Amino acid sequence: MSFVAYSSPNAVIALNQTKSAEVNTRGLQPIGVQLPAAFTGTSISFERAKASGGTFGPVQNVSGTGLYSVPCAAGQYIPLDPLVMLGINFLKVVSGSSEGAERTIEVVCIPVAH
Repeated sequence: MSFVAYSSPNAVIALNQTKSAEVNTRGLQPIGVQLPAAFTGTSISFERAKASGGTFGPVQNVSGTGLYSVPCAAGQYIPLDPLVMLGINFLKVVSGSSEGAERTIEVVCIPVAH
C-alpha cells in the first residue's frame, strides 16, 4: 500500500470578516477544505493571486461564466473541483457571510501529477 504525501495549510478568517488571509499551497493542488464546527457561511468561494502579496481576484468556474462557489455547512469536508483549483499557488477562502469569530479552515492539498 502506498500513501500520497499531502499538506494541509490553514486559511484563517478573522472575526467579522469574509475573506481568509493568504494561503501558500507551496505548489501543491488544493483538493478540499475542512470547515470548522462553528462556520457561519452557507457557501464558500475562492480568490487567487500569481504571487504572495499580489492582487487577488475571484476564481471562476470551469466554463468561465461565473464565480466558482460551493454550498457548505459547518463542520463539513468539501471536495474541490480539480480543474478549477489546478495551478493556484496563493489563495484566499471566502465565506458567503461574515464569520462571528475567527475561523480556521484546513485546506487539503496534494502533489500535482506530472
